[in-house]
Amino acid sequence: MMKDDAGTYASTCGYQEDKSGLDPPDDALDYLRSVYCDPLQPTNTRLKAASIAIEYERPRLAVMAQVDGRDLASLLDAANERIAKMRAGQKVIEAKVSPIEDDILDPPKAKPILPVPDRRYRRG
Repeated sequence: MMKDDAGTYASTCGYQEDKSGLDPPDDALDYLRSVYCDPLQPTNTRLKAASIAIEYERPRLAVMAQVDGRDLASLLDAANERIAKMRAGQKVIEAKVSPIEDDILDPPKAKPILPVPDRRYRRG
């Protein structure tokens, strides 16, 4: 920032160099404004003061909810009614029970698996 730019910026921020040192800012926000508008302060100090002060100078954007006066219980009742109407119009698939065959219940018997002797105990 050039010297002319610093002077212009200081005048737009309302910064006036305090030569007497006797007139302190009225409150913390004024102090932060004086710090971030002071071209003699280091940039990182001015940025820190600006980031703190902006929370009090500008409104924070927030989500606005529209409330129509219906409570949660009435909303749940309406949803349950819609579900009941939807279920009333659905067709249900009915399964037919068929007799179980004996082959399915009694599978063929397999040969039992015999344990293999361990090779560590062989002679030879």
